[in-house]
Amino acid sequence: MALKNYFSIHGISHYTTAPHTSQQNGVAERCHRHIVETGLTLLKDADLPLSYWPYAFQTTVYLINHQQTTLLHHKSPFKSLFNQSPNYLKLKKFGCLCFPLTRPYNTHKLQPKACPCVFLGYSQTQSAYRCMDLQTKRIYLSRHVLFHETQTAISFFPAATLVHSSALLPCLIESPLMPQPPPVRMDGTPASSSPSGISPNFSSSSLPNFQNSSLVTCSPVLPPVLSQPQTSHSQSPSLPAPIAHQSTDNTSHTHSMITRSMNNIYKPKQLHSVSKHPIPPAIEPTCVSQAIRDPKWRSAMSNELIALMRHHTWDLVPPPTHYNPVGCKWVFRVKRKPDGSVDRFKARLVAKGFH
Repeated sequence: MALKNYFSIHGISHYTTAPHTSQQNGVAERCHRHIVETGLTLLKDADLPLSYWPYAFQTTVYLINHQQTTLLHHKSPFKSLFNQSPNYLKLKKFGCLCFPLTRPYNTHKLQPKACPCVFLGYSQTQSAYRCMDLQTKRIYLSRHVLFHETQTAISFFPAATLVHSSALLPCLIESPLMPQPPPVRMDGTPASSSPSGISPNFSSSSLPNFQNSSLVTCSPVLPPVLSQPQTSHSQSPSLPAPIAHQSTDNTSHTHSMITRSMNNIYKPKQLHSVSKHPIPPAIEPTCVSQAIRDPKWRSAMSNELIALMRHHTWDLVPPPTHYNPVGCKWVFRVKRKPDGSVDRFKARLVAKGFH
């Protein structure tokens, strides 16, 4: 509405295209077709699925803007806009295997410095490449990338091209033509003849070829049902009688030992010190004004200065006017013996390296 008011005030006639008539769009529709066809070509060449079309179309626009055209007198849109030639050495093959430097993204220094990724184009706001790890689906933006343009990333990640299916379960191939062995009694004789009339004495040569059979049903393999032996006087005395298994579900497992935890009696825990000789609280000063008040720390500071001058650690000279000298500070520590008693007082004069 605001645009129509602007047109009417300035005397501009606003014409629109007819509905469902994209042919009237002209140059805009042709540019849109150019982007779509080039992006689909990049996806097909990289063997990437259609879900990666945003990266392919962004890369297509980047390539078109850096490509020379006759409409701009054989100049690229990038050069016409910024008045400088584009860097064609930066262009890489879309979807190729790449190894970006992942050290800035690592959480500890033992992780690898690079990981295999797929190249998905260029960053729109930074001078960097866009690389994605197909295993973690994480996108890395890095300027330091090693490219393998002769190898696609999908060939390096074979699991990315497979359809995730459930694990195969043990299946039982059933067919009305396949003979099944009859159940056997306890005495070793067949319980009954097969209902299909097939003799129990069959060989592997009589089995049909099931390589091309499509009747496969997944069902648990059950053992054959054993028929109970007939109780008769002619039963062989060598065969043992069936043993009746008594149910042990109702038997309660009780323990004869009674512990304190069973009666909710708990002994409070006693915290013991780590050392037999407890260390007294720290008496180390935090600044020079506190150390000067104690003669022990003054003696330690004097010994430190004497040792520095005796070993010629540094020489006292007037400070130059064009240099900014680094300051120094005192560090006080109490050295203790193995039993926790004080051994000596140590004072160190160190330079402020953080300056």
